[in-house]
Amino acid sequence: MKAREDIAIFIAAQEGVDKSYIDWVQFGLEEESIPYERMDVQEEDPKVLADLAQKKSRLGIGIGVNQAGFSCLSSSDFKEGDVLFLDQRDQEKQFRNLGVNGARLLKGSPFKLEGGFN
Repeated sequence: MKAREDIAIFIAAQEGVDKSYIDWVQFGLEEESIPYERMDVQEEDPKVLADLAQKKSRLGIGIGVNQAGFSCLSSSDFKEGDVLFLDQRDQEKQFRNLGVNGARLLKGSPFKLEGGFN
């Protein structure tokens, strides 16, 4: 679901990142009916990427993804440098769940965790 202006969760992708990584994050956000915007950045650190994304988002939530598949979530409610779900992902489901969890962070819903619980 493409967003209007900056009322969206932003995804900051390192330039040259595998397009499928971002596609699956977007599918997770769409699954939860949350708008998103993608921005390409010349940065490698997923924490910095997520922080840049959340600062751009009026919703205060950002997702960072680098070329190696390292990715995470950031929120304006976190202390500077704090992130959630920092991990190296390589499977579609893992990237989709990151998008789902970004949306759920916004909604205040329980996270979708690997291996169960919901």
